[in-house]
Amino acid sequence: MNFFLILQRTIIILFCLYHVMAVGLFSMPTDDKRMEPLRQAVLPYIRPYLLTTSQWQQWNLFAPDPLRRVTEFAIEKRQGNAWVLSKSLTPKTLPWWRDTDELKLLRRLEDGGDAFAPLRRRYLEMHCHEENLRRGTWLRLAVRWFAIQKPPFPVPTQQWGVAAPAWNTKSIGEFTCP
Repeated sequence: MNFFLILQRTIIILFCLYHVMAVGLFSMPTDDKRMEPLRQAVLPYIRPYLLTTSQWQQWNLFAPDPLRRVTEFAIEKRQGNAWVLSKSLTPKTLPWWRDTDELKLLRRLEDGGDAFAPLRRRYLEMHCHEENLRRGTWLRLAVRWFAIQKPPFPVPTQQWGVAAPAWNTKSIGEFTCP
């Protein structure tokens, strides 16, 4: 009886070691040239196990590339020949319980192309009703953004405060309040 208990524990420990080794080797960054020969040697043996059990992971799960684009949305209304801010749509101006959903929707409206034109018009129409804007008020949905530059080498700390973003602006939809 003692023999089977020892055998059972040994099998469990060996399986745990195999699992940790398999996940660790499969998760190694693919651009690490020193580990590539080892990965190529063991991948045929560990890949079926990891994919079958859905235990596979990639390096970017632990260290993803950060977002480099800063985006702000705004609804602007036409006054004379100029566009004037009606509502700023940023994490700082939206209620905390709505900002994630609202900004995700706005990013989809920006990326959606012509297929999303009716939704952009509806979004602006809802703004007309929420703000009780008078009939004929001309609105547009504007996007402002800049990309955080990724320098090829580390920047000295003295230059950190000198960098200024180059903002871009575009209109992704216009609507006249009914």
